[in-house]
Amino acid sequence: MVLALVFLGLVLIRLAVMGLFLLVIVSVGPGCPACGCEAVLVRSPWLIRRLKWLQRRWCMSCGWQGLLRRGPRRRVEPAVVETEQPRPA
Repeated sequence: MVLALVFLGLVLIRLAVMGLFLLVIVSVGPGCPACGCEAVLVRSPWLIRRLKWLQRRWCMSCGWQGLLRRGPRRRVEPAVVETEQPRPA
C-alpha cells in the first residue's frame, strides 16, 4: 500500500512539473511565434478543448501550427513590403 502511494506521488509530481514546463514554453496570445503574424484559431481535439487556457492555432503566412496560451488580443501590424518605385523620366 505504501509503495502504491509513493508511485502515485511520483506520478503527480511529474505531471505538475510537466504542466509548469508547458506554461513556460508555450507562447501567449494569437501571434505566430515564428513570423509574428496573427495565427488563426483551429478546432481542436476534445482534450485540448477541455484545457481552456490552451488554443490550437495555424499561421497562414508561414504555415506554423501549434499550441498557444490564451492571452490578451494584441494588434498585429501587417508586414511592410517594399516595392521599387519607378523613377520619373
